[in-house]
Amino acid sequence: MPLFYMELALGQYNREGAATVWKICPLFKGVGYAVILIALYVGFYYNVIIAWSLYYLFSSFTFGELPWTKCGNPWNSPNCTDPRNATAFVPGTSYSKYKITPAAEFYE
Repeated sequence: MPLFYMELALGQYNREGAATVWKICPLFKGVGYAVILIALYVGFYYNVIIAWSLYYLFSSFTFGELPWTKCGNPWNSPNCTDPRNATAFVPGTSYSKYKITPAAEFYE
């Protein structure tokens, strides 16, 4: 954090960006490029999260039944198990770790 604040202060004083402000000390020139690279990665990360949330939002506006409520969709695997189906869960048996709900498969 102190290095970040120093970069902000130097950048404002010298009116330069993250990569060029470090010309005062060539040893730290890589810090400016690292800041730019980290900002690029964070930007990609947040854009992907926003795209997922918009996709799920628009998927919830489908007419009829929601796409994640039952098995039999193109994205479902053979391990898909409908939790609302009473015959899928037999009393006295353990729930297999390979069985997965349709909602989990849709979101993952």
